[in-house]
Amino acid sequence: MKKGFTLVEVVVIILILGIAIPVLLNMFAETSRKVIYGEASIQALFYAQELMEIIKSKRFDENISPPWTSSAYLGTDSGEDPHNSSTFDDVDDFVNCTDPSIIRPQQGYTRSVRVDYVILDTTTTPNQWQPCGEIVCGEVSNCTQPQECCYKRITVSVSRDDRLLTDFRLTTIIAGN
Repeated sequence: MKKGFTLVEVVVIILILGIAIPVLLNMFAETSRKVIYGEASIQALFYAQELMEIIKSKRFDENISPPWTSSAYLGTDSGEDPHNSSTFDDVDDFVNCTDPSIIRPQQGYTRSVRVDYVILDTTTTPNQWQPCGEIVCGEVSNCTQPQECCYKRITVSVSRDDRLLTDFRLTTIIAGN
């Protein structure tokens, strides 16, 4: 008796491999994409957290005490250079920052900062932070009530130039004293 494969067996093996190989290759490709996305997400989180810590190390506002800077004037102040973050002394100075060390932490990544006044809406369940509405944010001199708008929301966004990640965000709320 001769050992070997018959033509029918060879055709069946080719059919099985023809079905299995594309499925396996697709599975490997999808796993590879998820690993790359995961690594990019971790990098983005690191860059967002790094910048958030730098921002949180600054004062709440240019003014030492209330009334705070009006929301219309958030950003760099007189004597501060948007191209040089070492001149920044409060959290909203990072808005529209163009300092390369801030906006380009590594080639391929871009960071940006948004700062706005918010209030805690206690009429919703769960309570939600909302942008200030009727209150002129920052012009309140008594910040004893949440509805008085003595909170700033800082949002750091990180994106990749290859669009693998777009607008990865880290947000925190800080209070004026």
